[in-house]
Amino acid sequence: MIAGVKHSIAWIDRLAWVALVFTLSAAAARIFGQDGVSLVGIRLPFAGLVLGLGAITLVHFFVSRHIIRSCADAWSHLSNKQRNALFDDIVRTGGILTKGANTYRGAITESRYSLELKTEISDPPTWVHFALVLSTLLAIVNIEWSFLALSQFCFAIALLLTNWKIGAGWALCLGDLGSDRNSSAYFLDGTARPRGISYMSGLIISDNISFKNYLGGSVVEATIASILLWIVLLFPFLAISGLVLLGKAITDF
Repeated sequence: MIAGVKHSIAWIDRLAWVALVFTLSAAAARIFGQDGVSLVGIRLPFAGLVLGLGAITLVHFFVSRHIIRSCADAWSHLSNKQRNALFDDIVRTGGILTKGANTYRGAITESRYSLELKTEISDPPTWVHFALVLSTLLAIVNIEWSFLALSQFCFAIALLLTNWKIGAGWALCLGDLGSDRNSSAYFLDGTARPRGISYMSGLIISDNISFKNYLGGSVVEATIASILLWIVLLFPFLAISGLVLLGKAITDF
């Protein structure tokens, strides 16, 4: 049981490394004006890049389902003490998406219809999320003023939001695993069926900053949080794009 949870978590960390190497290689190729990306001697055109990112997203979905099923089994067969020890072991010895995520314990905010995992900027996995967002944008989007670049940007945002939603599921499971509750917040009535609405905050919304005093409803709060998150995440992308465009203009001049 414990080995099953750790095995499923290990797969998400391996996938994060694959995604980082793949997107950073593609981003470097785009910035230096190459058409496509070269990995282990194999050159992929842009269509191959899109297929590769789609495959990573699909694997992310299935690994997330595996983690959720493993966590459901842990809730069914492990005691509170065993689950807490398992969580401590994962965040102490895990990979780039789990090691150091100590604050995930007790970071779940629950309402009648939804759950939210409130992440912190001090969490090491937060910076991995940030790097993946930036490298994916740079890998997909042509740094130029054109309708094609705008279309690529919209596609990249859609892909990132899809992976963010997938990631929210397994991240909530991990945080839920470390809670001191006698029953799971994530799984309904002790079953393996998770909540229908669940999400993960970003770099802005934390335990100390909440819109609930001003706006009612978790959906409104989630929308505000997402908007603020993407404003922050897009700053580095726009800064790098601006420098590249400036370099091209100087070269052409």
